[in-house]
Amino acid sequence: MRRQISRRMALKGALASTAGGLLGGCGGGGAEDAPGGDGIGANSLVLLGPAGGNVGETVSGFSVQLAPSDGSIDGLVVVTPSDGGAGGSFSPSTVTLGVATRSASFSYTAAKPGNWSITVTSDRGLKASQARVYAASSATSPLIAVGFDSITPEQVSLHCPVQRTVPAGATVTVRYKPVTSALWRQGHPLLHVIPTYVTAGAPEPVIESFSGVLFDLLPGTTYDIRLTVTEPGQRPLVITTTRSTRALPPAAGRATVTARPGADLQAVFNSLKPGDVLELQNGTYTVTNTNGLRPSVAGTPDKLIYIRGASRDGVVI
Repeated sequence: MRRQISRRMALKGALASTAGGLLGGCGGGGAEDAPGGDGIGANSLVLLGPAGGNVGETVSGFSVQLAPSDGSIDGLVVVTPSDGGAGGSFSPSTVTLGVATRSASFSYTAAKPGNWSITVTSDRGLKASQARVYAASSATSPLIAVGFDSITPEQVSLHCPVQRTVPAGATVTVRYKPVTSALWRQGHPLLHVIPTYVTAGAPEPVIESFSGVLFDLLPGTTYDIRLTVTEPGQRPLVITTTRSTRALPPAAGRATVTARPGADLQAVFNSLKPGDVLELQNGTYTVTNTNGLRPSVAGTPDKLIYIRGASRDGVVI
């Protein structure tokens, strides 16, 4: 029995040694001598990369690597990327792979709009089984110019005029967060304001824009605001900016101007100047101005204009 087991083990070891030599291509040394470690040779390439970019824009993030990832390789492999004659350029124009460098990166600059097939070939006959389809878009000016309207201690109003014709299906979404936070919040998508839809009654001329409001913010806080402009057939454009809410004002102090029911509130508002504190006495006030009430002058950061009621429930406008 011992003699039989010994012979079987010897035969098994001999077969394993022979198989290792065949797979690794290294003779009787087997897998132990193969650079990849498992004796299987690298036989193809894997190509990864972004899905698209603008014409003339240098887009990085392409990479090519040997496959299988731990396959053995003898010597160096020079890999050349191509866009099939679309006229674009690669940097670098070739990359070299080997035992020490099993993957490499390159960038691509498209020369004209279209969907181009990015492929890689090598001087050793290795190639990627799948090409990357790259969508090159015409570079155009941004659809919107980022702008802001009123800023309060708890709100930031976005008013972004359009700079060219808005294609059907274009959207502008918004995310925001305090600059000290890593957590982004999703805001309401901005509304496409179209002047021809406004027939009458606007307090000021209507400009075509994408507009909206961020609510429930913290007073005196700076926010990162990220707008994503999406147009059909184009790469989304991400615009990041910052804006601060107003800090809460100090206590108003005693009233410097008072008004009673029956007073012409707009006339009272027009008389206010920076630093005034207007207090409305209890009662009901009728406003005939269809555009609402507005002071004729604005306060300053160090001299605000305060308007308050004598009591929360006693003043009705």
